[in-house]
Amino acid sequence: QALWFLKFRPRSEAEVRAYLAKKGGQAQDINEAVDKLKRMKFIDDEEFIRFWLRRRQARPKASWVIKLELKKLGVASELIDRVLGDQKQADRQRATQLVEKLRGKDREKVIATLARRGFDWDTIKRVKLVS
Repeated sequence: QALWFLKFRPRSEAEVRAYLAKKGGQAQDINEAVDKLKRMKFIDDEEFIRFWLRRRQARPKASWVIKLELKKLGVASELIDRVLGDQKQADRQRATQLVEKLRGKDREKVIATLARRGFDWDTIKRVKLVS
């Protein structure tokens, strides 16, 4: 069941545990399955964080939003902070990428889109907005 669940996209350890529990798995069986999947590198929360960041390139969001998504998926805060580190520069790059996609839109619309995606005002001010 776990392999079927992992077939569609990488999953965090917590997601796999929750899925197996929902399917009626016993705690000992779930622990054994998760341990085996981790040894075989089917489950790796660090790699899952990197996957999630790559996935977010198509629809850029601020780092705090990405961190929140990862926490909701059961990834430990300490691991998220260690893998992501300081994201100020990455946030500016993501915001710039989004501004490029919105080329031709008016300034207010670009600012509103950046704000909806979670970028703070300091980041929005630093990004060269197109008109």
